[in-house]
Amino acid sequence: MLEILRKLHLYIALVTALPLVLLIASGVALVYKTDFWQLDHPALKNAPVEGSAEEHARAIESMAARFDVGIEYVKYPQPELPAYHLWLADGREALVMPGSLEIVDQWRWFQRPTAFLAELHLHLLADEAGSRVVGWLGLLTLFLLVSGLVIWWPALKRFRWRSLWPRDLSRPRLLMFHRNLGALSFPVLLLLVACGTGVAYFQPTRSLLNNLFGDSVSAPLGAAPSAPEHGGEPLALEPLLAAAHRTLPEGRISFVALGAMDGGVLTVRKRMPSEPHPNGLSFVHLDTRTGEVLEVVDGSAASRGDRLANWMYPLHAGKLNPATAGGRLWQAVVTLSGVVMMGLVLAGLRAWVGSLRGTRMRSSKPAER
Repeated sequence: MLEILRKLHLYIALVTALPLVLLIASGVALVYKTDFWQLDHPALKNAPVEGSAEEHARAIESMAARFDVGIEYVKYPQPELPAYHLWLADGREALVMPGSLEIVDQWRWFQRPTAFLAELHLHLLADEAGSRVVGWLGLLTLFLLVSGLVIWWPALKRFRWRSLWPRDLSRPRLLMFHRNLGALSFPVLLLLVACGTGVAYFQPTRSLLNNLFGDSVSAPLGAAPSAPEHGGEPLALEPLLAAAHRTLPEGRISFVALGAMDGGVLTVRKRMPSEPHPNGLSFVHLDTRTGEVLEVVDGSAASRGDRLANWMYPLHAGKLNPATAGGRLWQAVVTLSGVVMMGLVLAGLRAWVGSLRGTRMRSSKPAER
């Protein structure tokens, strides 16, 4: 059985090596996406973050008039990125300064390094099909980690700290480095990969966690309820945002979903103080014609399964409040883990190439007479 497991580990690693390296490298870079934006646009460092419902409503209406293609989502200015981040209906994104509403930048995914890396990491540049492949890669990587530990376990007694850096690139040295470093980093790598896979399969993972704790599973998180059937014109944005501000008042608004307003419901996403997710997973759904609050999802009072699911993205992406020393430390852990994982993949590949060369050399020797 151990030999079968070794072969499965090898063949799956060979098939997934290239996309895995691409995912890991892009993921490590994306940990510092907002830092790159602030470096590229120094004016963002001193931009105001706070604002009243009236100020935000005026700003959004002004931006909607300027981007006549339509705005799907607006992300409010946040401490880590003090600018409006817009997702437009034609696929572009934009950053807009609060106050002056100056357009800092606008782009399509292939026009900026951070957008390209995000598209690569989330979709492998292949839209929904790529997203499914990313999910499968996560599951296969979990198998590689667990099977690697099982394969390594019988060799535990031969573990040596000095083997964590190979003295040469011979196949035995690389295999020892691959096995021992993989086993030593297994807990953190398993956590990061499991969280990333959980994000790729968020709703099934959320349902699984809730079932484990015996909690009821509700509709997909953030899904808007049906709007009541009644006539009338939609209200202006200001009273709707004011109602969202008053609901869960301790929370900070992160997103406003403008693209779904035609259905009669405005969805506002908020982050409560105790939520680990940088954007929060609390939602306020409002009737656009009456301003009535149709449904409230309080992430800080969620079920145990939901609260665990809410940790997956910030842990995987290194987004545990990067404005603090602890948040920066976790970013460093995620970065180092990514470098270690790339080292494991490349060392395993190099050892396999070495084994092929050895096989060819043996087969090329003339048979003894």
